[in-house]
Amino acid sequence: MPAFFLKESLHMRQEPIMYNKNTKSTTLPALIPWFIASFYTFFQFLGQTTAGIMGAEWMRDFHLDKVGLSNLSAAFFYTYALMQIPAGILFDRYSARYILTAAALALAAGCFLLSYTENYQVAIVARLLMGIGSSYGFVGLLQISAIWFPPNRFAMMIGLSECLTMLGVTFGVVFLTWLVTHWSWRSAMFGGGVITFITMIVTFLFVRDQPDRHLTHERQLLSIKIIAQRLKIIFTDRQVILGSLFGFFIFSIVNAFTSLWGISFLTHAYPFSQQLAANMVAMIFIGIAIGGALCGWLSKIVNQQRGIVLAGGGCAAFTMSVIIFCPHLPPFLLFILFLLIGLFCSVYVLSFSIVKDSVNPAIRATALATTNMVIMLGAPILQLLIGFLLQSHFFGLTDDTGIIYRLSLGILPIGMFAAFVLAFWIKEPSY
Repeated sequence: MPAFFLKESLHMRQEPIMYNKNTKSTTLPALIPWFIASFYTFFQFLGQTTAGIMGAEWMRDFHLDKVGLSNLSAAFFYTYALMQIPAGILFDRYSARYILTAAALALAAGCFLLSYTENYQVAIVARLLMGIGSSYGFVGLLQISAIWFPPNRFAMMIGLSECLTMLGVTFGVVFLTWLVTHWSWRSAMFGGGVITFITMIVTFLFVRDQPDRHLTHERQLLSIKIIAQRLKIIFTDRQVILGSLFGFFIFSIVNAFTSLWGISFLTHAYPFSQQLAANMVAMIFIGIAIGGALCGWLSKIVNQQRGIVLAGGGCAAFTMSVIIFCPHLPPFLLFILFLLIGLFCSVYVLSFSIVKDSVNPAIRATALATTNMVIMLGAPILQLLIGFLLQSHFFGLTDDTGIIYRLSLGILPIGMFAAFVLAFWIKEPSY
């Protein structure tokens, strides 16, 4: 296919018939694969938070310093981010059923391996394997939602999925903390492997593509040249770039704070127990759950994405600044602030709606996967950067642990302010 023709065809905005236009209500066949993919995404997010909950135990069992812990945590995200574009290409070509089944098997294997190993290098391999398995979950949810639901319901369904996911993660974080405290982190990881294996079986049995689905392109093997041309279109699309960078900075609340350094921050900057700190951090997921559903609903009702991301980005930057830089905050106020920061940061879900509306359906999954890759790169980048700042006592500036944590985590509200600025250039969708 000539490059010019490919470029013109992939920039067309006409949506193919990938759902039943005569159906006025959401049907059960559409909800079944969506719900299974949402559960997979819930388990993926829960896996991302394990380092924050099990970090102290990993440092003890594997004899790690803060940088070593950052590397073990970030290993999950190395493969997660690297596999996003391959995941998008596969979802653009093949059935979500087989892709998610294989991914669940890889994730379960990683959980089992990590639960048994006593070697740091093998633990790294296990985390890499978990990242590979997890990398297909959220992209699969995006693709299934795009296939089964009309375009103006996409953001609403993703928001609703995030709501269910984050509510589950909220209770999962509290339960995992209790399990690690009263049993062991290895038991928790083994249990996670069992649940993931069951999810694999359910996925194979019940996830299907829509029976009357037809694609705007043939299912032939893509050449390297065509893949490169499609990626060039994606990486030069202004809306894709803006949506991805916005999500990168806003989602740092999960990638850097809840996934690794949040609980540690609260136990070092305040005289809080690990259980109390975990309960506080769990409020972020409740906020994201409420906000995700609200953002999706608002975007469908008012067709106003730019205003929503502007408000969310600005409020997130202010709230995170208060959390990080204001000392001696009482526990009840921290609970409220963590709920609010989750609520404001939930606008990251609109990053995917912004990207989806800017590309042709033939490369939609690849574009969405690329955005997810950029967003999730925040985990290894920010976790390692914060770990280095903590390990160096913020370049030897002070020996006060609380101040070191506040200075090191200060990059998070700065990034959120950058997201707020980027939101001014985001365009509204046209359906």
